[in-house]
Amino acid sequence: MELAVLTIQGVWGQYVGPLLMFAIGLGAVIFVHELGHFIVARWVGIHVETFALGVGPRLFGLRRGGTDYSVRLIPLGGYVKMAGQEDVAPLKEGDTDPGSFANKTVGQRFAVIAAGVVMNVIFASIVFVVIGLIGIQFPAPVIGGVEPGFPAAQAKIIWQDDGDPNTPDESVGLKPGDRILTLNGRRIHQFGKLQFAAILAPRGRIFEMTIRRTAGDKTRVGTATMGLIKGDHPGTETKVFRFGISPATEPIFGVNEDVIVTEDGLNEGERVLAVNDQPIEHAWDLRDIEADLDGRPVTVTVRPTDDNEQEDQAPDATRTVVVRPKLLAANKPYRVVFLADGSTVRATSVKKVADKDEKDDPSDKPSQVRLMLVDGGERIVAEKDIVHTDRSIDVLGMAPRLLFEGLTKGHPAAKAGLKGGDVVVSYGDRSTPTLAELRAINREFVDRGTQIVVFRNGRTQSPIDIRPRKKQGKPQIGALVMSDQEHLVVAHVRKRSPADAAGVARGCIIEKVNDLPVATWPELIRALTALKGKPITLHGRNGSQPFKADFGILAAGDFRPQDYRYKLFATRPFRMLKTTIRNTNPLQALAWGIEEVRYNVVMAYANLRALLQGTVSTKELRGPIGIADIAVQVARQGAIRFVYFMSMISVMLAVINFLPLPVLDGGHAVFLLIEKIRGRPLSVKIMNAVQIGGLVLLLGLVLIVTWRDVERVVESFM
Repeated sequence: MELAVLTIQGVWGQYVGPLLMFAIGLGAVIFVHELGHFIVARWVGIHVETFALGVGPRLFGLRRGGTDYSVRLIPLGGYVKMAGQEDVAPLKEGDTDPGSFANKTVGQRFAVIAAGVVMNVIFASIVFVVIGLIGIQFPAPVIGGVEPGFPAAQAKIIWQDDGDPNTPDESVGLKPGDRILTLNGRRIHQFGKLQFAAILAPRGRIFEMTIRRTAGDKTRVGTATMGLIKGDHPGTETKVFRFGISPATEPIFGVNEDVIVTEDGLNEGERVLAVNDQPIEHAWDLRDIEADLDGRPVTVTVRPTDDNEQEDQAPDATRTVVVRPKLLAANKPYRVVFLADGSTVRATSVKKVADKDEKDDPSDKPSQVRLMLVDGGERIVAEKDIVHTDRSIDVLGMAPRLLFEGLTKGHPAAKAGLKGGDVVVSYGDRSTPTLAELRAINREFVDRGTQIVVFRNGRTQSPIDIRPRKKQGKPQIGALVMSDQEHLVVAHVRKRSPADAAGVARGCIIEKVNDLPVATWPELIRALTALKGKPITLHGRNGSQPFKADFGILAAGDFRPQDYRYKLFATRPFRMLKTTIRNTNPLQALAWGIEEVRYNVVMAYANLRALLQGTVSTKELRGPIGIADIAVQVARQGAIRFVYFMSMISVMLAVINFLPLPVLDGGHAVFLLIEKIRGRPLSVKIMNAVQIGGLVLLLGLVLIVTWRDVERVVESFM
């Protein structure tokens, strides 16, 4: 019984409740729009035949002054029916009713048409003002990370004079912890506005950011100038313009409700106070600590906290946890590229070369890739000659086995019974697959299934049936894949690599480097680092037989400790650093509300421009179902966030509805402007043809977008 109650509560909280909130919110937005038409129509003397709350069959109501005021079955908005005005039905000639929409002046009719969008804007302004008085939280405009090779990392910063002759007037590159104060002269209160400004910017746009940087007890303010480049847009299949910055987080463990992570002794809501007794004040403080890690376990001091950051908890609430850092391949400030000839290249940028003649004869021109080298040079290689750049671990050409560090709930891996910490022994027909091979097997067996064998709790498990599924167009099983760093088993040997030349085979277990015992991959890396400049010999077992592999003195490019990095809490998300906007002064709240309306209007038009210019993909368009899906996710974050979102929808509805397209209010406004210029309206025949044509195009667009929305929603549930 208790389980049933919890299940019902979960379904209500996750789906039913948010969907009802969206239906009510959308209904309110549409109702306000129609109310605007109604008020102005009555004001100019147009006979309103029907004013309905909701749509569908009439439930009840009253008739007064020739108007039917009614409540309809479906509580989704409402509508107004005026005499002589039709949105989709063919217009009729010869209307002589003085209360008809068609017999009013152009100015009066324009006022009625525009009243709906004006009402949406007024409604949004009022709601924004109320939210400003109550208070709302947003991700703070503070930088948490800067990606190498992106404009933010290369931005020129001119600092304001702080009176200290020892501080430089200029510097290059934004840093974690920098707070963005303004963007092109406008105040920035939330990080999301930085992202949208970049995504919707026209090509070649240059931005100026006013930033505040604190180092120790010194705070400086400066102006950073930068452009944009295209990069992957998280959560989508498209590339968009980006600055190359990510939002800051707090050193407090959050929760990812969709992911099952390996047990690590840490809990949601705990604040990281120190690592190996080094104090942690900000999440970005961990970067300097991680830079000095060598794979050995560290002691993490944590303390439970709540959303109010109360400091009066009992002293014994603080505890220490031993955490083993995760071994990862370096991705900053360069990435390692392995070539088919066995050589290794370290590049700050890896980009496909655009061939102007590709359209003429693509078959004879193999794709090429430009590598920007760390020494400032560049190298162009054939794409087929790159073995991999997937940032998987590669030590002298040897790769560790794969390990599932986390599983996504409801996805194939979790449904099949796999667990966090499982080591992949075989998948499909491949023993100890690499990451690239795992992805290839996902593609090969998508929707038809195969078997996977894992190593768990000290023994190899029986084969498990698993069926990869497509998610966002990519076959996957829903697993966070990392390296099995605790077992020195060689899962793969790269061809023509030092390990291949030394005779290391797939499946070998390494036990010693020269005379140094090793049992884990971090220990192997530390041993190779300690033996720099000396001949290297690996000892171990290959099945039941001992093996020995002589490498000699390693070449400078074969092994670099900098090619690897260690990360703490790799599967533990931190809470987003939030800022609270609350205006106790009503005038300040009014100013903030008006600014939010202005911003959303500008962003709506910028979005349309970006779609027309091709800087944003049409795949990003959302119809009613897509908007409902987003609304459900926002509703789960709380009522204030949801009301803010619906106010944004109200502004967007105003902008879209006043576009100069047939059937929409903007299309009617165009007819009125033409009538004003010509001195007489277009013929009913022409207007009907335009209206019907526009309706067909609009319905076609809605159907296409809705179909994509349905595919996304179904895919997410699958």
